[in-house]
Amino acid sequence: MNRRVTLVSFLVSALLVFCLTAAQAAGARAVSAEDHELTQRVYSALNREFAGQPGDSVEVIVKTFQGEVTLTGAANEMESITKAGEIASRVSGVKSVTNRISIRVTY
Repeated sequence: MNRRVTLVSFLVSALLVFCLTAAQAAGARAVSAEDHELTQRVYSALNREFAGQPGDSVEVIVKTFQGEVTLTGAANEMESITKAGEIASRVSGVKSVTNRISIRVTY
């Protein structure tokens, strides 16, 4: 009888751990889909602003995690770096922007 109770307790515990892990994984996928959509909206906003603009060449990589956007890449002018951060921060759903775009060094 004691072994049976121990076995049932173990199985219930294992099932609980499995269910919690599956729920966390499902939540992570949902957040990833939202972040992917937000990343695409930031790229679209940046493209609208910088496309066909003569002079400065801006290359930006956008990464999003839980609504927090990180910009990396390079630009020829500081003004473009600042502008990219401002554009990203105005996109609906963006909680914060970390702007790590650097000045392109040319020789």
